[in-house]
Amino acid sequence: MDLSKGLPVSIHLETEVDQGGEHTQFIFDLMGQIVTIGDTIYIRYKETTDEGQQVPVTLKVEPDGKVQLTRSGENRMRLKFDYRRKIETFYQTPYGQFAITTFTKDMHFSLRDTPVAGALKLDYELLAGPEKMGDYRLNLQFSA
Repeated sequence: MDLSKGLPVSIHLETEVDQGGEHTQFIFDLMGQIVTIGDTIYIRYKETTDEGQQVPVTLKVEPDGKVQLTRSGENRMRLKFDYRRKIETFYQTPYGQFAITTFTKDMHFSLRDTPVAGALKLDYELLAGPEKMGDYRLNLQFSA
């Protein structure tokens, strides 16, 4: 399967957030692209904010199974995930940069060749210092 030039995909994205005793769920159906560079897989799409802005999002799946989520808007975020590990990263806002940590409780990535389709599931905690900010679940399914 040669995805070096990219392939358009339909994406179904569900995210759940448990934060401060409240549960929120977001569901998006959108178009994106899957690209491979070497053995690394990139899934790219644009989220639309409540204000109607388009925010580029890239999910990078490395050959060793590590995942990185980059959201490039006014608030730039790069989250890194590795099964059962804490990883510190930074969240850039107009007010400055904040250190945050992910702890990945569960993760799974699958990819099928013909037709190109797959899924990425992440279940993680987000922490600011020792303080737990919330529990997050991301379920992304894609197909060409």
